[in-house]
Amino acid sequence: MAAIDSLLSLASSQNADTLRLAVGEAPTLERGEQPIPLSMPPLDRELTEVFLFKGARAGGAA
Repeated sequence: MAAIDSLLSLASSQNADTLRLAVGEAPTLERGEQPIPLSMPPLDRELTEVFLFKGARAGGAA
């Protein structure tokens, strides 16, 4: 899960409070209430599900 690890690392390095993933949208970081859109293509359903479900299982959750 290198892709989600990279996004989480970026969120940490940017001191983001939230990493928001949504189908059809590019990932967004939030710091406070300030959105910080990432310069990448929108996520399709399959990739979003991989991030949320397989990544969660690999991390010991869900």
